[in-house]
Amino acid sequence: MTNETPVALVIPDIHGRTFWHNAIEQYPELPVVFLGDYLDPYDNYLESISSSFAVRNFLEILSFKCLHEDRVTLLLGNHDIHYIVPDCDCSRKDYFKAYQIRQIFEDNFHHFKLAHSITTDTNEVLFSHAGILPGWFETRFPDASLESAQFISDAMNAKINDREFLSQLLMDVSVFRGGYCQFGSPVWADVDEFFGSEVLSKLPKQIYQIFGHTQQHTDPVISDRYSCLDCRRAFVLTSSGKILTSTPS
Repeated sequence: MTNETPVALVIPDIHGRTFWHNAIEQYPELPVVFLGDYLDPYDNYLESISSSFAVRNFLEILSFKCLHEDRVTLLLGNHDIHYIVPDCDCSRKDYFKAYQIRQIFEDNFHHFKLAHSITTDTNEVLFSHAGILPGWFETRFPDASLESAQFISDAMNAKINDREFLSQLLMDVSVFRGGYCQFGSPVWADVDEFFGSEVLSKLPKQIYQIFGHTQQHTDPVISDRYSCLDCRRAFVLTSSGKILTSTPS
């Protein structure tokens, strides 16, 4: 791990995967941030996970949250919100278990957030499922401030009980993901939307974003302003702002 001081364990998209088990065993006292997408597993050459197993795994994560309420942050992704707002569907939705899954979310909804922020020695770190594009934020929160990660996450979390807002998150899809919006939402933005100057020019330089959602084949995308960590393994954020692999996939 080198001499870096760990400050948070980051668990990107789960989709029924169990890599989080080894990660929390390796860092039993570290704050943990799950980036969302707990269900709707893939079935491909990389992995094959049943929907029943994914639900059981999700219940284990919720139990872990209940045992460590203050240490564990659970964010919502698009594959979670489409069970909470049933009229909006993403790919691989489990229609056979949709009612059961929706009830699980309803019973545990108070455990979830849309965004989270912490401060390291070098940055204000802003966590979300897919990343928060300043253009999207300014459109949906015209009176809110982009001046700090805390302000942005507070504005997002203040809307979590607004089901129309959750529906809007699922409808705000850009051309990068086959939609028509100018910017993808924090549960639908593609990492390619962060390339270029738009993020760098509108967000204060001290804000560093960490998100998942755009699955990478092997390695994460790590830049000087954001990291996309969706590559089937856990990561550690250090006090100096570095992103380090926690455990193998």
